Amino acid sequence: MKQIFKVVFFISLMLNFSFADTIKDDKATLQDQNLTKQVDELCKAIMVDDYDKIKFMLDKNPELVNLSKNKILSPLHVATVNFTEKNKNILNLLLNNGANPNEYIEIENSGDFFQFSYPAQILQIQTNFKNKINLLKLFEKYGLDLNNSAIISDSDPVYLPAFIILYRDNYNDADFEIFDYFSKKRINPEKALSYIIFLNIGTKINEYFESRDFDKLYNYLKGDEYLKLRNKYKKYFISSFSNYKIDDFSFDEILDIIIFFVITKDEEILELLFKNGFINDEVKIGIKKFCNQENLDLGEYCE
Repeated sequence: MKQIFKVVFFISLMLNFSFADTIKDDKATLQDQNLTKQVDELCKAIMVDDYDKIKFMLDKNPELVNLSKNKILSPLHVATVNFTEKNKNILNLLLNNGANPNEYIEIENSGDFFQFSYPAQILQIQTNFKNKINLLKLFEKYGLDLNNSAIISDSDPVYLPAFIILYRDNYNDADFEIFDYFSKKRINPEKALSYIIFLNIGTKINEYFESRDFDKLYNYLKGDEYLKLRNKYKKYFISSFSNYKIDDFSFDEILDIIIFFVITKDEEILELLFKNGFINDEVKIGIKKFCNQENLDLGEYCE
């Protein structure tokens, strides 16, 4: 749990990350001051949408397109975070000239290093979900691997579906459309549904379960608070269980997820899980072991 909140903190840090300050702070890391000047000039041209100047500079020195790595903001990063529909041609120009869409931007804070992918940056720019999906498709055209980790850190990697759940706090229709896009492409779902359950809709359920207060638990499941939460996130589960296969999840994670829906007696989701092959013999054995360990009777699922 501590690592989860650590990642959330650095996502917040990234959202407030200053391009200008980073360029200033990192200039000293480039030994060649002439190249530093060129990188600054190229990035400034990108920020003001000066297509002709960008093309001229890349024609003159093609290596500029990928000169910045890790601690230095790259031209592609600047074009991404400053994206508008008008300057899409600049992104095309950079990618056509060999900009690497699988690069990461590195952020350091108090000795901790976090690397953020371009898709993670795309998800945060101020544009509608259709533009974000079109940007992802554009980057994919030039070799972007959506299954790369959205965040690389000392803790476990965070993949794109989980990144959406962690860094958003309103879960509006636009967020779901992007989640659904990843779901249909079966992008690594690790921890995404677990974050929804164990950080959002299941916190009180877990509390009642741990205290063995099943009367409160099942009364809570009938109340407005839980039903609103459940309905808010239902489409994420329906999308996931309609598109992913059981092998896309680790066994332990999918078993925990299924056990949650068994405990909450969510027949709609359980029916979908059965229909799409998630509740197989191995999972049934896992549920039965859980029932025995916890001394629970969950009806047919524990038989």
